[in-house]
Amino acid sequence: MFAGFRGGPRFVGGDEMTGLKSCFAPHINGMLLQMEKQGYKPNVYHFTLRDFDSFCAANYPGRTELDREISENWLIMRENESMKTFYRRASNLRCFGRYLDSVGQNAYIVPVNFARNPPKSEPYIFTDGEMSRIFEQIDKRPATIYQPYRNIILPVIFRLIYVCGLRPNEGRDLMAGDVNLKTGELLIRRTKLHKDRVVVMSDEMLALCRKYNKLRLKFGADNEYFFPSYDGGPFANRWLLREFKECWIKANGGNTEIPNATVYFLRHRFASACLNKWLDEKRDVYNMLIYLRAYMGHSNIADTLYYVHLLPENLAKSAGIDWTALKGIIPEVQFCED
Repeated sequence: MFAGFRGGPRFVGGDEMTGLKSCFAPHINGMLLQMEKQGYKPNVYHFTLRDFDSFCAANYPGRTELDREISENWLIMRENESMKTFYRRASNLRCFGRYLDSVGQNAYIVPVNFARNPPKSEPYIFTDGEMSRIFEQIDKRPATIYQPYRNIILPVIFRLIYVCGLRPNEGRDLMAGDVNLKTGELLIRRTKLHKDRVVVMSDEMLALCRKYNKLRLKFGADNEYFFPSYDGGPFANRWLLREFKECWIKANGGNTEIPNATVYFLRHRFASACLNKWLDEKRDVYNMLIYLRAYMGHSNIADTLYYVHLLPENLAKSAGIDWTALKGIIPEVQFCED
């Protein structure tokens, strides 16, 4: 068994890692800094690359070239390791190999087919009727002794996530100072791309947020979050998910034999609704996808194209669009293509 199997502790500070021991350390930090400059969020690579660095320091001290032997020995499937984690390790090492090659270093690049990413589970797209019933139940959620403002917060936060196509954490972590109630602009921070983006609310959503804010100032004026929890911070993901699932079950008459819906499905519904609306209006969907990508904060146009396959096949074909051609419109990072 190779030494240094589990690697060091997770690094949580800045984008450059300290305490690396192998000869690859300078290049690891070089890759992280390069990714940051290109707008990516390099800290997601920290744990994997620290593990790789510890493995190399213990088993290949002094080796300066990333060759096939090092790569394949580090990529031996581990006991109790999920395919998703194994894929992530292979993908991150492939990115590292590409980076080394881009700076003129000899490097073995892990083949794309070495490990395949588990296929995405098909999201359930709510119908109009289901959306109405879900929000009917959300609006009925009463206040409790532990969540005295639940009846005020839930109807607004779930509508904001849906109407603006936000990721659930982007709604939960929204700062009060980042909500412009004059212009209707939301400053979304902590995105996947490590960049801020601005999302503009509809007039109806803005009016609802203004009404909500008057109430919020009475119970959460000293809290920095737009949706303050009882403990002063943002709501936990598990709490919001539990509330949503409860409303989803109630919207189906208490039946639990239904698709396992999550808050993220509101974002899926938003994207598919936009595409359907543009197709109905005979808009130039080819160009509109670029705006949808920016609005939703996707790092890759392929993430936006993902929603196309959720459309009825006849609608996608009737648009007369070469969907695959869109993938090359916007340049992505050179050494990380996964």
